[in-house]
Amino acid sequence: MILAILLGITSLVSIFLEFFLPGGVMALVGGVFFLVSIAFGVQYDPLFGGIWTVSLLVALLITMKLALVMVKKKSIYLSKTQAGYGAYSYGKEYVGKSGIVVSELRPSGYIEVEGVKCQAISSGAYIKKGVIVKIVGERSSHLVVR
Repeated sequence: MILAILLGITSLVSIFLEFFLPGGVMALVGGVFFLVSIAFGVQYDPLFGGIWTVSLLVALLITMKLALVMVKKKSIYLSKTQAGYGAYSYGKEYVGKSGIVVSELRPSGYIEVEGVKCQAISSGAYIKKGVIVKIVGERSSHLVVR
């Protein structure tokens, strides 16, 4: 009986950890321990085995629900500005402002607007470094300049 309980607890912990660790190994270990725990419970006493099976299934559902709640609370995105990464999007507040070209735009590169380095793309052709440009729009992760 004690072995069935220990295996059941170990299976629940393993299944819980699978939500946070890659690979599927913990789920496999947890599943095997879960089934062996039920088998030992039924072998010890059929009445205990039935009660143990129902209890373990309820505990499994609670464990999985708790793990899912904890996984949803963690975000894979940074809460800070993600300048320099494709996930960052410039707002409309830059449109109409002027900036200076930091790296040559052929047609894309970087400009500096109010001390902030921004990705930019020229609406025309090549623009040399050091030229003052006007922001005429924004396209997802780039400011459009002329």
